[in-house]
Amino acid sequence: MICQHFWPEEFRINDICKSLVEMGYEVDVISGIPNYPHGRYFDGYSAFKKRMDNYEGINIYRSFVIPRGNGNPIQIFMNYISYPIFSISKLLKLRKRKYDRVLVYQLTPVFMAYPAILAKKLFKIKSYIYIQDLWPESLYSVYDFKSKCLKKIFDKISIHIYKQFDFYLTTSKGIKKKIESEFGIRGYKVFYLPNWAEDFYEVNREDENLINKYKDTFNVVFAGNIGPAQSFETILEAAKNCKLRGYSKIKWLIIGDGMTKEWAENQVAKLGISDVVEFIGRKPAASMPEYYNVSDVLLVSLVKSDLFSITIPSKVQSYLASGKPIIASLDGEGADIILESKSGLVSSSGDSEKLAENAIKMYLMDKEELDTMGNNASKYYKTHFKKNVVLENLVNILQK
Repeated sequence: MICQHFWPEEFRINDICKSLVEMGYEVDVISGIPNYPHGRYFDGYSAFKKRMDNYEGINIYRSFVIPRGNGNPIQIFMNYISYPIFSISKLLKLRKRKYDRVLVYQLTPVFMAYPAILAKKLFKIKSYIYIQDLWPESLYSVYDFKSKCLKKIFDKISIHIYKQFDFYLTTSKGIKKKIESEFGIRGYKVFYLPNWAEDFYEVNREDENLINKYKDTFNVVFAGNIGPAQSFETILEAAKNCKLRGYSKIKWLIIGDGMTKEWAENQVAKLGISDVVEFIGRKPAASMPEYYNVSDVLLVSLVKSDLFSITIPSKVQSYLASGKPIIASLDGEGADIILESKSGLVSSSGDSEKLAENAIKMYLMDKEELDTMGNNASKYYKTHFKKNVVLENLVNILQK
């Protein structure tokens, strides 16, 4: 497995590798030194410490990476290119091992897939890439590049990397079609393999302190990365709109961290909505059921983008699994799932006024209506995104 990010960083690749080991497969991972999302090495890790590790029977070989820092574009770029460069030495050390497959769990950046291209040639094995963030589109959705020359470079690099692989796994049907049409990849090489939620999202756990703290408000909970792609301008404008219309009992709880967090906190103070928006900070994924339990609805939001219209945000599966109603500021495939499952209300990306209207509408619903939406969410998840079904498909793809 090739991925710049792995345990103790919290990504779904941890669950994939753990599940494969439980099924009897041997799994080695080449990852970077953990530093996401805070931008600094995790406690106990450094350029000289814990460069080899083991998690649930998985051997982890940690390549040197330059930490992401506090969001400075130059440092993030250095982080992006340091992993593929320094991971080559890890591959060479493993050259006497006999592997059957190499799989990239490709997040941002696409550069992290380079070691797998080398592994394919070094071990003479089939290569697979599981595309979580389609490049360069996901890059353009976060950074507004004015330079046509830079865009041309990123376009060519991305296409070159993708075309080196034997098989492709995509998290949405829209991305599957795009890979086939724009890259000229034959359909039998591209598989739709949606994300799932970790098992703990399906568990209802109560925390008395949280229940007492938030029992008198209608809680709209956002959980996940706080970045440019999540359109916090839209969320905060909607929160302000609700407050101005007299619905101050609608409280917006933001759980997570990311490069936009500081800006968002300053904006909350500037808009005068500190009483209705609370930043809780980053929490371990396994503690989310306690926070979901005190939520009345769960919020997902993305900026308007051609890429995001064919993307299913991974938090949608987590929200569905929890059996809670969803409020979404979203376009395309993700929005279609919420509407099809009858699990919540949807407004277009960037439409803060409609998001506020939907928040008020859900606030005014009786408990029975909200419970019905939550039950619909749970049923839809178990039918379409249950982990054991998706993993069985993954194993079939790798074997056949």
